[in-house]
Amino acid sequence: VSSSPPTDTAFVMGAGGVRKPSKQVPESGQETKTIASAEASRNMELVVAIDFGTSNSGFAYASMKGHQEIAMEQGLEGKNAGKSNEKIRTAILFKKVSGLLKFESFGEQAKYDFDKIMKKERKSGSDVSGYVYFDRFKMSLYKKNDSREGWKDPIIKDVTGKHKQPALFVVSECIKYMKSRAVKRLRECGVEDPEHKILWVLTIPAIWQDPAKDFMLRAAAKAGIPPGQVKLCLEPEAAAICCIKDSADLDKKLIVGSKYLI
Repeated sequence: VSSSPPTDTAFVMGAGGVRKPSKQVPESGQETKTIASAEASRNMELVVAIDFGTSNSGFAYASMKGHQEIAMEQGLEGKNAGKSNEKIRTAILFKKVSGLLKFESFGEQAKYDFDKIMKKERKSGSDVSGYVYFDRFKMSLYKKNDSREGWKDPIIKDVTGKHKQPALFVVSECIKYMKSRAVKRLRECGVEDPEHKILWVLTIPAIWQDPAKDFMLRAAAKAGIPPGQVKLCLEPEAAAICCIKDSADLDKKLIVGSKYLI
């Protein structure tokens, strides 16, 4: 579950499992896209969930066939990071190369690298303008863009406040990093050509409205995830399903019509 501020969300236990009451009516063409997406997801063999979190981020994966145990092994973030966690810091460092930002590092490794650069600057008086560092910026992004217009092309600042970048680029690079790590891990597990076998799931806060959801789908596409292979999942819904799956006793107590809060 993401470390975003908690949101009390009511859920109902129905005959088909957990569901969140909704009064929304599908827009024109949306139902067709949903059906097409459902058809594509049936052909997938694996599911990889990416949590682009407020403080930390991570991914989990499982087979959609046979044994469905969920794995969350993240591994070491880098030789200098000094940590091995299931989730890693939502921080990303870029280096300016010929006027363009190139990915340098992510997570605690990015923080370590940037701190090292800053120490060098203080010691020698050199300029660190060649590096741009973003750290735990997710909720600030949301607070500044509470309208459909605001989510079209939002801009965010780095930790120094000196550099501005399109949020779509920064978020997509974060997703791309976790995507590459997940694919690499699956290859290490013996999965051949995993990219074409994965249904990607991005978790998002319950408070995010349609413009924010659309933004995340655009970021996923920019990160190289095909539209037919990605779905969004509300964080409290993921938590609700997890609670039921992990507790046989809870599953027995929840009958059709039961209501509970996440």
